[in-house]
Amino acid sequence: MVIGYWLLVIGYWLLVIGYWLLVIGYWLLVISYWLMVNGLVVEWCISHQLMRNPATSDQ
Repeated sequence: MVIGYWLLVIGYWLLVIGYWLLVIGYWLLVISYWLMVNGLVVEWCISHQLMRNPATSDQ
């Protein structure tokens, strides 16, 4: 009886820990994807600024 109770408690905590690891992993994926997209946008803006700047500086 006591052993079954402890197995239930341990199983429950393993479920909780696994759930939180999934949640944390999901948010890490979302954040890394968001940072990657922002980085691409920033790089695109910088490259277009660099392409535009010589034309304005020549005039």
